[in-house]
Amino acid sequence: MKTVKTILVVVLLVNVLVMLGCGVVAFMVGEPPALGAMSAGTMLLATGLLCLGEAVSKSGPIVRWRGTDVKDSRLSSFAFGVGACAMGVVFLGHGWLPERYGLWAAVVFLASLALALLGSRIKARASRDGRRNTPAPPATGAG
Repeated sequence: MKTVKTILVVVLLVNVLVMLGCGVVAFMVGEPPALGAMSAGTMLLATGLLCLGEAVSKSGPIVRWRGTDVKDSRLSSFAFGVGACAMGVVFLGHGWLPERYGLWAAVVFLASLALALLGSRIKARASRDGRRNTPAPPATGAG
């Protein structure tokens, strides 16, 4: 699993550099090359697969919720992964996919954002309720 994550991160970084190069070319020439859309699609697919891998891993997501000790939920990681993969397919299929597939991918992306927000809210509420129901440690007096 670690090898797959490493490969996905390398693919992600290479595609970031390719997109930067395509942006420079688009700025100089005035027309963005098709390689930029393909690079963006590959980048989004790699990001989506990394998020999906986090959602199904034994330890769960490693990201924290708003800088606290609360880990993000598996539901949020799954939702971000599905949304990124849907947008990646649209970018990779730009020009080849029928328009209705792009609309369906947009619907999937918006639904995944709503699902990610729901997962974060559920995890935050569970964490807040857990802190409220945890008894305070006994006070030890020295005298």
